[in-house]
Formats: sequence, C-alpha cells, structure tokens
Amino acid sequence: MAPFRFRAWQLGNKKMIRNIRIAGEGGVYSEAGTRLFSSEVVVMQFTGLKDKNGKEIFEGDVFKYIPPSGKTKHTKKPFNIILVEWESKRARFIAKVIGQDGQFPRLSDIVAHEHHHLAGNIYENPDLLP
Repeated sequence: MAPFRFRAWQLGNKKMIRNIRIAGEGGVYSEAGTRLFSSEVVVMQFTGLKDKNGKEIFEGDVFKYIPPSGKTKHTKKPFNIILVEWESKRARFIAKVIGQDGQFPRLSDIVAHEHHHLAGNIYENPDLLP
C-alpha cells in the first residue's frame, strides 16, 4: 500500500508546498510545522503511482500522452492532455482526457505506457490546459 503523502498549492502567493501534513483535527501543516489555513490552500494527494522517471504522481498533475503512431486512439490529434483527478463517487484516482467527455482511461495504464510524459500540474503550469 502506498504511503499517504500530500502537497498543497498556496492560493495567495501561488507556491507549491511539498510534504505537507494533515492533522486529525483537519489542520494542514508545512514540513517546517507552519499551519496553513484550509481556505488558503488546495491540498492534493499522492496517487501511489510514479511516472517512468520515478516522479510521484499527485492529483492535479497533467500528462501529455503521445502514442507511437502519432495519433491518439480517441482523436486525430497528435496527443491527448490527461488530468489526474480524484473521483469521490468511486473513491479512486482517474485519468481524465481533456476535451473528450466521458473518456477516462485507467490511470495505471497511462502511467505504465512508455509514451506518456508528466508535463506538470494545473497550478504551476496552467498553460498546459486548453
């Protein structure tokens, strides 16, 4: 079982804080012990998966998936933008193909495929989304 790890995006100063801790009373704390108010941060959980380079994948991460054929299965575009999201209805992480309503390949399939590229996340790299 993967360890529970979190990171948080500070809304005010637009900074990613890695290795945050969530306390039992709902408090969010930086690695240094500074309390972060939940209204000022967006908390993202580690999926338990790593990309092909060993980088941990969190919700909010964005992949570019470029198949060897040059065309994606679902469209004629040369790549798909895939957003990692938490689906609370089924209590799981999903890979949401942006611009393709209803297209949710398994996140583990995306990560395992050699032609995916972890491009960034929606907070530090908002330009990745259309």
